[in-house]
Amino acid sequence: MKRSPVIAMFFCLSVAFFVCISAASDAAVGKADPQKKTGYTMGIFFRAGSGLDAQYRVMFKDLLDAFSAEEKIKFELIAYSEQDEFMADVKNGRLDFAMSIRMDPVYLMSKSGLMKPLFTITSFGKHTFRYCIYAKKGEQEKKTPALKGLKMATYEDMSAYYYLRKITHVQPEEFFEMSTSPNASSAVYMLGLDDTDSIFLADFNIEYFKLTNPGPVKNIVEVECSPEIPNVPMFVSKKTPPEIAEKVVDYCMKMDKLEALKKYRPLFRMIRARAQPVSEKDYAPLVAVYDEARKAGWNKGYDKWIKYQKQK
Repeated sequence: MKRSPVIAMFFCLSVAFFVCISAASDAAVGKADPQKKTGYTMGIFFRAGSGLDAQYRVMFKDLLDAFSAEEKIKFELIAYSEQDEFMADVKNGRLDFAMSIRMDPVYLMSKSGLMKPLFTITSFGKHTFRYCIYAKKGEQEKKTPALKGLKMATYEDMSAYYYLRKITHVQPEEFFEMSTSPNASSAVYMLGLDDTDSIFLADFNIEYFKLTNPGPVKNIVEVECSPEIPNVPMFVSKKTPPEIAEKVVDYCMKMDKLEALKKYRPLFRMIRARAQPVSEKDYAPLVAVYDEARKAGWNKGYDKWIKYQKQK
């Protein structure tokens, strides 16, 4: 699935920052002596469709090389395109560090008891974001109830579905005429072309548009938003030595000053990105939303809706 949030510009940048700790290694984990820890492994679940992908993949390599040269610590980087494979390696203890651009694995890792959040990356000066309903200006007097029965475009993400469910108080597909969008950009253009009456996106998507391509978003307004949600974190295994985790944080805190990453400074400045330490407490509200949703069976409604969307 191509997507933009949980890429959206922020998530891609987050991945880029997180990979700073994953120094490249020619040795596979499977070849290491199982009785002796000779290196560390980081897994990234990264599946996006934005044109930013290629840009950030180049950044990954620069980050890997910079950290490896400075810290002299051997790392292996594993990139995953399938969530099940990623979570299997989290559960079997293969990964010392892990990061997902989607919120579902963030919840699963938080509940696993095997890992804990280490730090996140601020976007536009914030370490949190909101999912928001947007509509065209001229409809700004409308509140969410006035949009009932009208068209809405949103991501396929389960987290977006859950937070929209908390706004509508019923299954979103019973409240709106729902459709999925492959990414945030497509949803914004759908709204501009009147192919939908509203969209439900992460607010940093709109902020990024305002900076880079303001035309498509100059005539839209927020209707209603979720509470603040913490940006995706980089997780560290609870078995990883604290001194290694500390090196990771220290290194990432100074990335905007590294000569090896000099060419990315304009991007860092543009979105006011920096590393910020986080803890399990920061993600407790997110975990609570997922727990509530699963207890109430919202995941079953989501699965049914997605199945229908894919059959259309």
